[in-house]
Amino acid sequence: MPPRVSVVLPTYNRAGVLARAVRSVLAQSESDLELIVVDDASTDETPRVLAGFDDPRLHVLHHAVRRGGAAARNTGLAAAHADWVAFQDSDDEWLLDKLARQLAVAAQDPDLGAVYCAFVRLGGDTATRTPAATVERRAGWLHAEILRDSFISTQTLLVRRAALDAVGGFDAGLPRFQDWELMMRLSRQHPIGCVDEPLVVVHTLPDAITHDAPARLRARTRIVERHALWLAAHPRTLAEHLYAVGHLHALAGETAAARHWLRRAIAADRRFPKAWAALALTGLGTAGYARATRLRGQWRDA
Repeated sequence: MPPRVSVVLPTYNRAGVLARAVRSVLAQSESDLELIVVDDASTDETPRVLAGFDDPRLHVLHHAVRRGGAAARNTGLAAAHADWVAFQDSDDEWLLDKLARQLAVAAQDPDLGAVYCAFVRLGGDTATRTPAATVERRAGWLHAEILRDSFISTQTLLVRRAALDAVGGFDAGLPRFQDWELMMRLSRQHPIGCVDEPLVVVHTLPDAITHDAPARLRARTRIVERHALWLAAHPRTLAEHLYAVGHLHALAGETAAARHWLRRAIAADRRFPKAWAALALTGLGTAGYARATRLRGQWRDA
């Protein structure tokens, strides 16, 4: 019999924290699972760390060359046997009842394509809960909400395998926001369930991809281009995405490109003051723009 849940965990050079993530999966109160770790061509002690686990539920796959997190998740998905697939990241921890709580929600509605949970992000001396209070609708048909805001992180997801296969898995061309873009597609086809309690602890490390500004820019651009028709139905949401691309270009010192994207944001929603202000601030030059936007703390980083 296949397990109840397949858990896919991609990793690259995370030997120092990987054991914590693996233990948090294998210790789940819902023990009928398989854990598929995809080593994305690590060059550190990752193989030694994984060899230290004596659990028949753990399976390790290796990429000969590094292919990125989305491709590693797709590799794990191809090897998964269960009808439900969950994803863990090598930096993070699941609480003991994470899978059990999500499976209980899934059992209440056979139409659900996925069930996610809240998480707490730890970084330095701060702890941030997601979804934030500004996300009002957290379950059901969430396509419009997900287009607007990335509040479902990969390691919080439990996804119906058939739904995941139908939308084509993760976009391996995205260097960031793979979970957000996946949920844009999946939430258009299925309602989404939620356990609105933090069941995952996300640890932000100094070399995490979240700190890679060029990766953010490439990913935001690709998302806008791929989902332009969906975004066009929601003018303020489209303007937010266009603003984010322009803002990142401005921070990179690419003023002409920044102004192009910011003008597009204004064209999408002329009553969008953030884009007007950003366009004006590009006249300050790269350093001046960065300084001014830091002073405007309410301008959320793109």
